Amino acid sequence: YLEKLENAKFDSEYLQKIKGIFDKVARYKKSYESTDASKILHTIIPNLFVMWDNKIREGILGKENKKKGSMYALNFLPKMQKELLEVIDTCMKEEKMERDAAVSFIRQKCGNESLPKLVYELNYCIFTKPNEFKDYLVKINDNGELSNDVFKRLSKKLSEVEG
Repeated sequence: YLEKLENAKFDSEYLQKIKGIFDKVARYKKSYESTDASKILHTIIPNLFVMWDNKIREGILGKENKKKGSMYALNFLPKMQKELLEVIDTCMKEEKMERDAAVSFIRQKCGNESLPKLVYELNYCIFTKPNEFKDYLVKINDNGELSNDVFKRLSKKLSEVEG
């Protein structure tokens, strides 16, 4: 069956299976390719796996070399689920919607991408392209295309990254 990140029950056994699969995919070449593994797994199960790169790993886990399946399964993926659940909860409250409607609303507003892809895109903006993202936020905020709450929340995330 195809699990969704927002519904996954990350018990120990399940996370160990993800770790094992991740490590097997990452070792498909002579070297260990964790960025490639995250992208391959996302392509196979786009509603569960979140992609990452060196900058995202460093931003989320503290060091880019924390790239093994254990770090992905036990640390990164549960953190991404927590972030996603916060987004869904915020949407439910702000738009006064039930959970399924909020998930559909978020996806529709963002090109109908899978939620893990949207999490990746946000991470990419924050950790890989923070300056460009900050400029973009200021521009759309100045144009009135962004609520003050959302602008403040994203600006706070960026300032935490900048340290």
